[in-house]
Amino acid sequence: MDSLIERIEAATGPDRELDLDIARLQGVVVLKRNHEDTANYETTHWRYTASIDAAMTLVPEGFCWTVAVYWCEGEDKPPYFADCADLPAMQAGDFQVPIHEAWAATPALALVAAALKARTTHSTGEA
Repeated sequence: MDSLIERIEAATGPDRELDLDIARLQGVVVLKRNHEDTANYETTHWRYTASIDAAMTLVPEGFCWTVAVYWCEGEDKPPYFADCADLPAMQAGDFQVPIHEAWAATPALALVAAALKARTTHSTGEA
């Protein structure tokens, strides 16, 4: 998962290969026949890296997210920032909740990376 997140943060724009890798994690790949009708190949209808709406489907239930635009001349990070945090815990006053941050070339990529970081921690129970 870490290498996938690194690839997402390094991407310069929407990427169908990344979409397929994310879809594999979600179990939403589609098998299709190739044009020569000789073999199946994997594809997905999801465009996680191109659509904020699709990226939002990756945010774990109960988590909140933000996307902010940072454009600083000379900044060594991509222009878009997103974070995911456990909203019920924060509303209960637990400000020790980890916030999963990501910087990327587009808002959708930043949100996908932050959501996958949150899902990794959420599924393993790590803090």
